Amino acid sequence: MPSRKRHLEFDEYLRKKGVIYADTDGNSVHARMDRGSKIYADAHRDLDYFHSDSGIRDYVDQIMNSIGTIYHETATDYVRIAYGHRCLDYMASKLKRQYGCTYNELDWKTVYRRTWKYFKYLGFHRTYYRRRD
Repeated sequence: MPSRKRHLEFDEYLRKKGVIYADTDGNSVHARMDRGSKIYADAHRDLDYFHSDSGIRDYVDQIMNSIGTIYHETATDYVRIAYGHRCLDYMASKLKRQYGCTYNELDWKTVYRRTWKYFKYLGFHRTYYRRRD
């Protein structure tokens, strides 16, 4: 799975594409997304509840309920960052297997470009946070 540094670099890629705001810090989102990796290892993408659509939205709901002053745009950024995290995990793993190399040997510019295409294909660039009532 890609390092936190690679996830934060992809966040920067999303900022340049205008998908998330410049001042949104996704570090806490990535920390939450990676928490399951200690339990499930590489299978955390499939087994960790917080990698699912419901899990992502529940996590952002928890933030909204605990902080209370978070802007809707920031909550939307958190959802998009989580989906970006998920897409980057998937694409990096796929390319690693395809090329038979390690994560360190990947061309990360290519990984980010392919992840962006996949992210857009899934429609995540148009995803908005909707509070559950």
